[in-house]
Amino acid sequence: MDDFGHKDSFSEVSYEYCVRVVRWLECEGYIETNFRMKFLTWFSLRATLQERKIVSVYVDTLIEDPVSLSGQLVDSFSERIYSKKRPSMPSGSAWICGIKELQGLTVRFVGSIFGPFFCCRSLH
Repeated sequence: MDDFGHKDSFSEVSYEYCVRVVRWLECEGYIETNFRMKFLTWFSLRATLQERKIVSVYVDTLIEDPVSLSGQLVDSFSERIYSKKRPSMPSGSAWICGIKELQGLTVRFVGSIFGPFFCCRSLH
């Protein structure tokens, strides 16, 4: 199902499972009601396909450790769900940095799991 043309390659089963897990985290006291409400609103209406997939990976990977799962969701997505506008770069532990040789130039890059890599500057 294509979810009305929105997020067409994220399965409805994965979506529903993530929603049930987030509700369970709230019922068990791992997350607050306010966070659950805002998170599920964001997840349903504003999250990109990539963000939905990241949530699904967190849920699948950390389901046996609800303390870590709730902490990861809060740390990774609070800025996005409490913000009216989309931040240009996410914060938190999702940063990827490195140095790479590109066409004879050594270039430093920074990026995140939420988006493309950004070339910061040439080191030469």
